[in-house]
Amino acid sequence: MRRNAVNLLSSSFCLAATVLLVAQSANGGVTYTSIRHVVSNEYASPTKATLNNNATVTWDEDDANMIGGGGVSVHQWWQWPGGAGMYTNPRSLNDNGNTVFYQSIDGGAQAIQFGGVDPIVAVPGTPLPTGTLYIVTEINNANLIAAALGGVDSGGAPKYVYTITAAGTGKTTIATEGDVIDGNTLQSSFWSPFNNGLHINNAGDVMFLAHLNAQPGDTFDEIDRGMYFHDGTSIRTVIDTTAGVGAAFDLLIRSAFNDSGKIVFTADRPDGHEGVYTINSDGTGLTMLVDTVGAYASFGEVSINNGGRVAFQADLDDDPADSDLNGQRGLFDGPDPLTNRIIMEGDQLFGRDVTIVDVYQHFLNDNDQVVFVAQTGPGGGSGQFHYDVVVATVPEPAMVGLLAVGALALLRRRRR
Repeated sequence: MRRNAVNLLSSSFCLAATVLLVAQSANGGVTYTSIRHVVSNEYASPTKATLNNNATVTWDEDDANMIGGGGVSVHQWWQWPGGAGMYTNPRSLNDNGNTVFYQSIDGGAQAIQFGGVDPIVAVPGTPLPTGTLYIVTEINNANLIAAALGGVDSGGAPKYVYTITAAGTGKTTIATEGDVIDGNTLQSSFWSPFNNGLHINNAGDVMFLAHLNAQPGDTFDEIDRGMYFHDGTSIRTVIDTTAGVGAAFDLLIRSAFNDSGKIVFTADRPDGHEGVYTINSDGTGLTMLVDTVGAYASFGEVSINNGGRVAFQADLDDDPADSDLNGQRGLFDGPDPLTNRIIMEGDQLFGRDVTIVDVYQHFLNDNDQVVFVAQTGPGGGSGQFHYDVVVATVPEPAMVGLLAVGALALLRRRRR
């Protein structure tokens, strides 16, 4: 396997509760900065990191939310109280350093919590029905929150998507289960919480993925899917799997969009392949960026910045005839897993082999920086590994291609 050479540029030094490491990659000039380094088991390790345009990062660690980087010293800004109840991880961090998440304590007090750099407070006017199992929240730079209520039991209340300010004012319902949009009926789990299906941008637009038209006996894969866009005034269909260009897909899976309304998403096709696509918010300009007819086997999270650049998580093929294709997971920004690689399992990072690469949502910012959590190891103890929350600065793909021109043919094999 070809490994990415990384040279340590500076020694470790302490900053607050973190170890800061800076390394330079030989793979197209990608630089990696660790803003948090711990040696731990998997249950107390960092996970679910997201960043803003100031390179400030928030992540989950041992039932606590952490924040650091971008001029902010690493510190814990919220701890789950006593391990009771549940909460959702922050999905977006605005450029003011604030985020939102859902808190439910023993099925009782439930609210949307707002904060980050600011103190954590409950958003006024957001009491949720007893029994609510899940809510998805995101926040933009104007501190406008998009939220979606869902779960198996929501106290008899219909599931819905809405916006509300961090001050608890101006609550506006965008869509409710049972709504009919362009002839399609939104289903009870319509907002797809586990598949990165709800977003708000800095223009105040909201987009979400939906389950449609389910009939008794339908399996999960048989239910139609739709993508919807709300511009602050009205809602419209971007694409759905019942008609038009959307009929080319079986499932709409993950998504993200930028301030101009450009959407990136992953989708399954009837031919058994999966792809990463972009589309405009009015349903025009559908473009395939990459698919699994090649070295990629499957796709995970996707992210798009305001320059239109896309990064995505992917697993490679497991091809016994090619030592470069053995099912590794990594982050990429184009069709060639070698020249468009940001980081991949099997690379070296800070002098250790990368064994796991994990990303969450909003992992690419407007400065072409990507955040991820890397497991490297072992850590010297039973069941322990090194974990780093890493911000990588990635040059433009064209530059990477020029620097790696001699390796262009290494990962061209097609799936069998």
